Amino acid sequence: MGKASRQDGPDPVSSIVVPVFGSTVSLPILAERLRRVFENDVGEPYEIIFVDDDSPDPETWPILLRLAESDPAVRAVRLTRNFGQSAAVLCGIGLARGAYLIGMDDDLQHAPEEIPKLIAERHHDVVFARFRKRRHPLSKRLTGRIKSYFDWMILGKPLHLQSSSFFLMRRAVARGVLAVRTPFPLLTPLVYHATRDVVNVEVEHRARAHGKSRYTLARRLRLFSNLIINNSAFLLTVIGVLGTSLSAASLLLFLFYLGRRLFFGIGLSGWTSLMLAVLGIGGVLLFGVGVIGTYLVRIIQTSESRPSYVVRYDSARDGLLAASRSGLAAARIPAIQAAQQWMDLPRTEASAWGVGSGDLFGSENREDGPHGQDGADGPDVPAGREMRDDAQHHRDRQEAP
Repeated sequence: MGKASRQDGPDPVSSIVVPVFGSTVSLPILAERLRRVFENDVGEPYEIIFVDDDSPDPETWPILLRLAESDPAVRAVRLTRNFGQSAAVLCGIGLARGAYLIGMDDDLQHAPEEIPKLIAERHHDVVFARFRKRRHPLSKRLTGRIKSYFDWMILGKPLHLQSSSFFLMRRAVARGVLAVRTPFPLLTPLVYHATRDVVNVEVEHRARAHGKSRYTLARRLRLFSNLIINNSAFLLTVIGVLGTSLSAASLLLFLFYLGRRLFFGIGLSGWTSLMLAVLGIGGVLLFGVGVIGTYLVRIIQTSESRPSYVVRYDSARDGLLAASRSGLAAARIPAIQAAQQWMDLPRTEASAWGVGSGDLFGSENREDGPHGQDGADGPDVPAGREMRDDAQHHRDRQEAP
């Protein structure tokens, strides 16, 4: 039977890294399903690292703190701002202690029950999950195919291989990935920079049970620009090809008109060809200047050694007691109750979450309860009002300088 690995205990075999952004209800469900998989199916020590990428939902961080407090296998990490999914994954990889790193999303579209399939192929450096049928909108599937083509063209990734955020990686590859310092990290280029021993395992892609995807078209375009600019000289190569082609065309046009003048006495009939040449060459030159300027800005930002992420709080490093007393972990979170109803957990398991009648976390588990010192009883406060007060307190703390 697999055991949860405490921070002061033996190192886990597998570390599951979950970047979190905007999720609440799915988090305790995901943690419980991961526990069942590793205890019942895998049978190896494990740890779960949740990385809060500055989630806009004020309930996300209190839930993660509660998970870390109640489960020795869970580690909650919070970043100072939204650095992006790849940066959050790299943060978790950098903190992980396992020999194998497993990355997955927080929305339950990546089923924990599929992890044993990845583990079965862990003699390879990297194992990416390949989805039989993607449960994404058409626009996201189309942009994904375009990116896959550019991955092949720029990175040399075989077209038959599919990259995804559901993967398993060996520790040696993780060290190579972390060795690349860039403020614009992108996981797939980093992986193919470190190794070519990459395989796919076919798994099911589940429908999103809660919330909606926050990967807008603008966000996907920003990620695509990171691939094009930060991980290749693709645009510079395009400019070079265009410049060479225009130079050759200009030379041929010059020889053509010179020959007409010398051998046939025919001069230029108008300014149309001249204007077309000037506008075409000028447009390419301005485009080239813009591209070079973009590269220079990225080079300056990279030379400043800007970190890919900054950690605000780490439950394993900073401890849970201070966070609990701050009022964050004492918030009454309806998402926990919704998760318990969704999974239909037995009452004994629900009590492990502190979900009782009228009290989601249970006043007996609090350091300083909302009704007084050490959870002592006091005047009754309506649950809705208390939840609003806690949320307002959390927002005030975030807005404080």
